[in-house]
Amino acid sequence: MQNKSFYEALKDERVRRKYSLGDIATRSNIPVKVLETLETGVLDRIPGRFYIRSFLRSYLNAVGADEKEFFLKYHQEIDALTREGDSQKVVCFSKLKYKRFKSRRMTYFLVFMGFLVTLLILTLPQTEPIRSWLGFPEDFSFMKILGSR
Repeated sequence: MQNKSFYEALKDERVRRKYSLGDIATRSNIPVKVLETLETGVLDRIPGRFYIRSFLRSYLNAVGADEKEFFLKYHQEIDALTREGDSQKVVCFSKLKYKRFKSRRMTYFLVFMGFLVTLLILTLPQTEPIRSWLGFPEDFSFMKILGSR
């Protein structure tokens, strides 16, 4: 008997138990395209290699196969796929997201500080020279606007 690769064994197990890809997709919450990718062995379509093990576990649980036995049998092949080192791309992506988050946070902080400074200039009596320099009338009072009648 010839040795099968893991993706051929997956498909054989599914067919033997008479499940369709749609059934497995429903039971495992994995899209049909990803399941097809797992069964054909063209794993370049999976965004991160570290997801392969998780997808395989979910697939095997949905089919009802013994995942420990499967991983023992095909551990070398699966390890070779999941150790290609594309986790570096994920780290770079997360750093990029963090930089964007930091820049947004700084923008929100600067807008808040500008609002706070404007509010202080309009309300504090000591800032009358600044208000006159900005062109506000001498009898202008922010408290009048707020509701002091």
